Order: sequence, then C-alpha cells, then structure tokens
Amino acid sequence: MTQTTVKVPQIHCPSCDALIKMWLKKLSGVKNVSVSGKSVTIEHDSSVDKSKIVKNIKDTTWYSAS
Repeated sequence: MTQTTVKVPQIHCPSCDALIKMWLKKLSGVKNVSVSGKSVTIEHDSSVDKSKIVKNIKDTTWYSAS
C-alpha cells in the first residue's frame, strides 16, 4: 500500500472535499481518501500512477493541484 499526499489550495468548502473523495475513489486501486485542510491523502496500490491522481484532482477542482 502506498500513500500519496497532494496539496490542493483550491479546497474551500465541504463540497470540494466530497467531490475529490468521490472521484478519487473511482480510480482503480485507490483504497482510501482523506481531506484535511488543503491537503488530500490517498492510500492506493503501488500500481496507481501519481500523475493519474493529480489529473483526477485537477479535473475535479477545475484548477491546478500541486
């Protein structure tokens, strides 16, 4: 199991949290997603590419994640 944390400065409300969790959990291999402040932590299989996670967050928030 791998853990990846991504800073997402655009998170500003509970709806952002919910959307990010919902879309990331749809990725094959993602086991858990937690949002704390402006950071998203994803537990996933090592087969999940970090670039897919970041792209998914970008697509969800309509902004860039770092």
